[in-house]
Amino acid sequence: MFLTSLTTLDSAILFEASLDICTHRCALNGIKCTSLTREQVSRNLRIEGQHHQINYLIDEDQGIGENGAGIKGANGVVSMLHHCLTTYGSGEKSCVIHCDNCAGENKNRYVLGYLMWRTLMGLHHDIQLSMQVPYHGRCLVDAGFANIKRLYHRTDVDSLSGLVEVVRKSARSNSHVTYINNAGEHSWEWYDWKSFTSTFFTNVKGIRKSKSHADDSERETTLMKSSISPEDITTGSVIPDILPPGGMTSERQRYLFCDVRPFVRDPFKDTTSPEAEE
Repeated sequence: MFLTSLTTLDSAILFEASLDICTHRCALNGIKCTSLTREQVSRNLRIEGQHHQINYLIDEDQGIGENGAGIKGANGVVSMLHHCLTTYGSGEKSCVIHCDNCAGENKNRYVLGYLMWRTLMGLHHDIQLSMQVPYHGRCLVDAGFANIKRLYHRTDVDSLSGLVEVVRKSARSNSHVTYINNAGEHSWEWYDWKSFTSTFFTNVKGIRKSKSHADDSERETTLMKSSISPEDITTGSVIPDILPPGGMTSERQRYLFCDVRPFVRDPFKDTTSPEAEE
């Protein structure tokens, strides 16, 4: 995300980049070898005015659905965006967000509904959402993640803690947020934003085909349902229900124990590939 001044938050979002653990360098030319892995998901948001990129690291058993499912859906995306704006914002009232053109993650009614909810709740006065054109070039978020990948390919990684170290050492501007913090608590919660925003906000026709153009034309779009008033949103239950992590299936646990564990270095075996629960 980008922060341009004390009053305006200018942000960039790039969602989902998968990294594997139990990855080791080969003896030949330091080439990275990945054969059997446990997947970690990194989602990246950058505050440019602070020269700060927040990299969310989620293990397979910490997603909304089983085996890490649901992280790249609207509930996962909006939950992490909500945590970022709440935790790393500077009290700004105007916000400009840049993100890619992916309809399933960013360009949908749920993200728009969430941003509208923030303005109705007084958390922001106005929010501008800008989509990059399809097949866009690299942006600063990509550069931050490239620093992570560059070190990652030179490092033996057997656990989430190893991936945390890669992010920490990759660049001064990169920081990490893990779903489970050092105190054993959730750094953020998964919320059911899809059901919550669907109660108040309607579909936006043609949103997947719409693009921004460099001209002075504007089109007004009504997001709130005709039967809903702002008071309906700002009173009563003003936050969605929490969704617990989906955990990991026994089949996936057996795979990690039987197939991945032999390749994990001894200090990390019980963390990355413990014995499957019956």
